[in-house]
Amino acid sequence: PPPPSPPRLRTADPMIAAGARVRLRGLQAKPELNGLEGTCRDFSAESGRWTVRLDGGEDFAFKVANLQPLQDAQTFVPKDTTRIDLNSLGSGRPKGVSLDGRCGARER
Repeated sequence: PPPPSPPRLRTADPMIAAGARVRLRGLQAKPELNGLEGTCRDFSAESGRWTVRLDGGEDFAFKVANLQPLQDAQTFVPKDTTRIDLNSLGSGRPKGVSLDGRCGARER
């Protein structure tokens, strides 16, 4: 007989990542949540569940089998919420130098 396989560790679905949007499906204990959408927060390898914040603001822990990814984690790019005050950056040009009227043309 072949040697016994090592025990499988619970891992997150490679199609789901923190910040990914998911839709709930196949829930039996709380069927009223099926079809709702939320955002994955973090994965617990110990329980094999993702903490998902539903769009209504509540957090629940769900098995991967109950989550339908709404986008592929490999192509998922978290929304950049960085705000830059362009007025505080300055132009980097000496005073009195302007690009007015050049509309993208470059001087050589």
